[in-house]
Amino acid sequence: MVEQHIGTYTRLRKALTEPDGYDELTIRRSRKMATRQLTLQWVSGDAEKAESSFSKINTQGTPLHKTEELLLRNRSRSVAIASRSIARAAAGHKYWSKFDEKIIAEIEMLSKKVHKNLFNPEISEPVRTLDLPLGGTKSPIVALGVLMELMSVSTLSKEGSVTQIKDFPVDEDGMRTIALLKQFNKVVGWVSGDDPQSLGLHPAIYFYSEQGRHLPDLLVGLVYLIAKKLHQNQKGLFQNIHRCSAQAGKDTHRQ
Repeated sequence: MVEQHIGTYTRLRKALTEPDGYDELTIRRSRKMATRQLTLQWVSGDAEKAESSFSKINTQGTPLHKTEELLLRNRSRSVAIASRSIARAAAGHKYWSKFDEKIIAEIEMLSKKVHKNLFNPEISEPVRTLDLPLGGTKSPIVALGVLMELMSVSTLSKEGSVTQIKDFPVDEDGMRTIALLKQFNKVVGWVSGDDPQSLGLHPAIYFYSEQGRHLPDLLVGLVYLIAKKLHQNQKGLFQNIHRCSAQAGKDTHRQ
């Protein structure tokens, strides 16, 4: 497109030195190109120094969104890789491409499964249906923020405390990302979906307002509760919920 509407750099450079055969607009552009300057900031140091400089630049003027900044600072950690892979159903830029092919295939398979459970069907506004996605909108910034928070509360330490984003390990080979995706998929499977252990909690009832607005805090709270009970091996709570849901269904049928 640039070549078609403006011309390549090589063509403009040639028009400057050999103007014969070029139109007036191309010659004028080539002359401007020769006199204009690009302001660059040179950074001496390694990749960490460049990252620090980039972060400072983008937190001045129009700053990065807090979710983007969080992803940037933790991009090599399993939580950031898993969040990005889920948000786009393993499509788009592959932040996990440095791993082995088998690892890549498993990350993408798990990500697509979690994406389907959380973000299908897609929300269309205004909301006119009760068939709503568990995780809310697919908007990248919103979805990534919700995903990182959900994975944070669904991954508990040995002591049972929530794992903060900065405490997730850096993933060198992809195995930590796979382990995180499996754990997260297990917890999400308890909330809703087709798995046998699913509580079958309808998103429209439990995680949306009367106006059809997604309420992520309710989902985060429930995921934390499930993760905590699973960590403590207290599955009796889920059996009670199943019984209550079944009884509610019978009562509704009688009415």
